[in-house]
Amino acid sequence: MESIERIKQDIVTFAEEKKEEFEQTSSYIFAHPELAFHEYKSQAALCDLLEKYGFKVTKGVGSLETAFEAVYDSGKPGKTVALMGEYDCLPEIGHGCGHNLIGTSAAGGGIVLKEIMEKYDIGGVLKVLGTPAEEKGSGKAIMLKEGVFEGINAALLMHPSSNSVPDDISFASVAIEFTFHGKPAHAAACPWKGANALSGVQLMFHAVDMMRLHMKDYSRVHGIITEGGVAHNTVTDEAKAVFNIRALEYDYMMELVE
Repeated sequence: MESIERIKQDIVTFAEEKKEEFEQTSSYIFAHPELAFHEYKSQAALCDLLEKYGFKVTKGVGSLETAFEAVYDSGKPGKTVALMGEYDCLPEIGHGCGHNLIGTSAAGGGIVLKEIMEKYDIGGVLKVLGTPAEEKGSGKAIMLKEGVFEGINAALLMHPSSNSVPDDISFASVAIEFTFHGKPAHAAACPWKGANALSGVQLMFHAVDMMRLHMKDYSRVHGIITEGGVAHNTVTDEAKAVFNIRALEYDYMMELVE
């Protein structure tokens, strides 16, 4: 068996050889930002790259049109490892979170690792999973429920940062929409006849802010008002807000949800 240092050096060499091609793919995805569940161009770019290097690619896995699974099976016993790639963008901002890098790194990492497995006769199955809709927080969850992750021994993801670290904190996370119902009225003629749903949303934001003092470290609650009314001279009869609730442990996150 070759030394781990020799294998690491080959990884660097193989990556450098394909650097320009990987950068072109990343730049293409960056220049064509697509929102969650609509990442067709990004999906095609990554799948074409993986197919070129011998992966068997299946699009639309886990009931998601823009998801994909790329597989290299060595034909020999070993573990099943998956590299996950994200490629959706932020609304109005584009790829401010670097998903063009995440998606390309997963594909590129898979391509390089496949060469390593072939060169050193390493057994097992290598998968690259295209996991859409990270910004909406549901792509991987849907794929998990649909059984895409069954049989996988380890799944890895990279995220661009200013520092190189092997591990970082991970949050349990849930997104919840809250709808407040009031009673419509004209805001100038007879506001006393109405009940303002938007007031309920505003009170909720203030109440959450007051709760923060009592939350454990590394808890996160953040939200936006998604619907606050349709006309400024009416009393709003329906208003909505979406909150993301996170914690380091799932059980405590559910306490916060309650």
